[in-house]
Amino acid sequence: MPLLVDTHIAADRWTQVLPDVTQTLDATCGAVLDHLAVAESAAAFEISILLGDDACLKSLNGAHRGKDRATNVLSFPTYEPGEWKGHINEGYPVLLGDLALSLDTLEREAAGKGIAAAAHLTHLTVHGVLHLLGYDHESESAAQQMEQIERDICARLGLSDPYGDDV
Repeated sequence: MPLLVDTHIAADRWTQVLPDVTQTLDATCGAVLDHLAVAESAAAFEISILLGDDACLKSLNGAHRGKDRATNVLSFPTYEPGEWKGHINEGYPVLLGDLALSLDTLEREAAGKGIAAAAHLTHLTVHGVLHLLGYDHESESAAQQMEQIERDICARLGLSDPYGDDV
């Protein structure tokens, strides 16, 4: 499955803290699509990712969600849930949407959980891509389903349960 992960690094510290950040993002996005068998067709997919800091995510969160605070990851899906499937065989890449991540929040959360920043980046990217594909955690059952998929993909990538007590 052709996948283009278009990464824009808006905060230079990303490459200092995580030198392999673009490779991690590419591999993680591909793992999500593979796990969900999204790529069973020959369709190409595209995801754009902005790597920012707390100031950047606070601005985006305020502008798009009305929340005056930074956050770890924001997802901006191109399509309504499931609608992207209708665009698979139209002859051009299916733009799933945009993600934005804050290095500042990612580092604080990883330190608080006692895990590596790269592991937390992987989990946040899995979480964000699932949102692009239409998953949410608005209800208890939807949250349980989404969290189980996150656990499965993280395990497949060699990470511990991101929601477990061992983190």
